Amino acid sequence: MNAVNPQNSANIGPEIWHNQKRMFPPMAIGLSMAGFYVTAAGSLIATLSRDLGVKPEALNWLGAAYGFGMLVSGLLATWVMRNGPVWSLRLAPLLVLLGTGMVAWSPSIAVSLVGVTLACLGGSTVSAAVAGTFVGTEGTKYLSLTVGISSSVSIATTVVFALVERVFPGFGRMALWFVLLMAVPTLVWGWRLPAVPFRQVLQKGLSTPTESPSVTGDAPSDQPTPAAADVKPGEPSASADSRNSGASRTPGVKPSKWLFTSQILRLILTAGVEFAMYAWAVTRLRELGVELAPASGLATAFAVGMAVGRLGGAVFARRYGAWWVFVGLGFCGTAAVAFVPSVGVAVVGLFISGLGVSCLYPISATEFSGLPGMQKQHAAAVISCLSGIGAIVTPLLLGLLLAAVGLHFGFLVLLGFYVLMVFLPRPSAAHLGIG
Repeated sequence: MNAVNPQNSANIGPEIWHNQKRMFPPMAIGLSMAGFYVTAAGSLIATLSRDLGVKPEALNWLGAAYGFGMLVSGLLATWVMRNGPVWSLRLAPLLVLLGTGMVAWSPSIAVSLVGVTLACLGGSTVSAAVAGTFVGTEGTKYLSLTVGISSSVSIATTVVFALVERVFPGFGRMALWFVLLMAVPTLVWGWRLPAVPFRQVLQKGLSTPTESPSVTGDAPSDQPTPAAADVKPGEPSASADSRNSGASRTPGVKPSKWLFTSQILRLILTAGVEFAMYAWAVTRLRELGVELAPASGLATAFAVGMAVGRLGGAVFARRYGAWWVFVGLGFCGTAAVAFVPSVGVAVVGLFISGLGVSCLYPISATEFSGLPGMQKQHAAAVISCLSGIGAIVTPLLLGLLLAAVGLHFGFLVLLGFYVLMVFLPRPSAAHLGIG
């Protein structure tokens, strides 16, 4: 086991980074900031539309802002995570707090969009750090717990918007300050953790690797391989890697170009349908005649479905045929939301859609990273970028269709995405090592 040398400041940050148990609490709280702003998109669009006196489609970017953050953080992930995630925990809350203040007191669309973009960039920075921190067999446990906590916060978000708007009519934006409960502890925790000096981070840039294990869990070549019982988090043994990596089981096989392209499309599509529903669910309920406060509360049904699906469907998702079950649920739920002019049916449809969407992205991400020949050190960054593209394009597209033909027809795009998901090829079950 590697020992921390207190005299070597260059090793302090990365050593803490690979103590996954110690990194779990601040990462869980930090990711909750991301969960807050993902779910808040729909309520924000509806609230700002009323407060600023503009049509919902004029706030199109709000639904895509987190996707932009994912894209930027994915492009920068290799550089940011080179010296561990602690600086992400230190800087991301500052972006969230600055952006939140701008949105809460924004007098215009432009200020609101800038504020949401900054806040989402902060949240997505932590999200990328989480993906690079929790690796290996033990990392799976902490990653699941972290995502579960974030999903729970997502459920609370729209409820908080609804309560604030109900108790203080016209001041729904003040619900944004709920994020202080996550941002402030993350900031304090980040500055209490040891880290590589910032000047050294800037000097190293992209050229000089650290002497600590990389995000992939690969130990430096000059270090002895630990015994299986002594493997540190983030340093999986060869046997563990072979159990979790399709590339390890079939080292000489590469996917066809069409198979690789299909996995890229799947990641874009699954992220697209998830973020589109978060962004436009409240507006759809408003179209059905629901007031702002109850619409924000009822839209929680989608987040509840997501949480239930990810927590309860995790084991089932390992089955190869689960993909089509989740796709079917997502299709049926979305169709109900789009075409049945009933508030009750729409709420049930949001829940069913959330169940369906919940495991589509995790399945797509794990199958992409398990492709033969996929370099794990780049997989998280690539997945973040691809997901960001889907999270940008799809909400924007639905906003354009809202202005042109109405949101219920815009949901036809999402139904088309589900149909396409059915026919896109996937890596074989035997290759992925699942039943």
